[in-house]
Amino acid sequence: MLKLIKTGLFALSLSVLIDVLILQFPENIQVKFSEISIPIHVLIMIIFIGVSIIRSNNISRINNFKNGIIISLVFSLGISAYYFSYYKWVNPTYLIEKKEALIALTKDDELLELAKEKIKNEPEYYQGKSPQDLIEMQQDNIEEMFKPGKIIPLYLMIFTLSGMVFSLIISLLNFIYYKKFSS
Repeated sequence: MLKLIKTGLFALSLSVLIDVLILQFPENIQVKFSEISIPIHVLIMIIFIGVSIIRSNNISRINNFKNGIIISLVFSLGISAYYFSYYKWVNPTYLIEKKEALIALTKDDELLELAKEKIKNEPEYYQGKSPQDLIEMQQDNIEEMFKPGKIIPLYLMIFTLSGMVFSLIISLLNFIYYKKFSS
């Protein structure tokens, strides 16, 4: 169990190191990286789960699944804590800037036309709502979502669920491989 926790911490360290290195680059590279950072972190977690399961030489699907979950939980809790501290103290303006950029997009005339079209296509769903109401609701959702206390649980869920799913997939593939080639 301690080995699995160390593996999860090593994966976490690698992800945080990549994030810290990216912060040293110019801002335009940082923005591009922020768009793909979650998939990169998930990929790192999957690689470490896969390597851990394959190296264990264990045929038990349940034990391999448990091992993957332990690694993903350690990683998920750590990376979520990292993101929380980053958004709360290191770069608190990032979420504010992102939120303002999204709200600026909602003030576009095209969005007003899309809102009118939505109301026209589904009048019973949007009964009593004007296009401006829909835009205001979207702005309120953006305003509410882009807070560290709201976005971090979302990150925790993303990393934990993807860790669980890929632990299951890798465990099953490992089991099938051992069944076919060890018999």
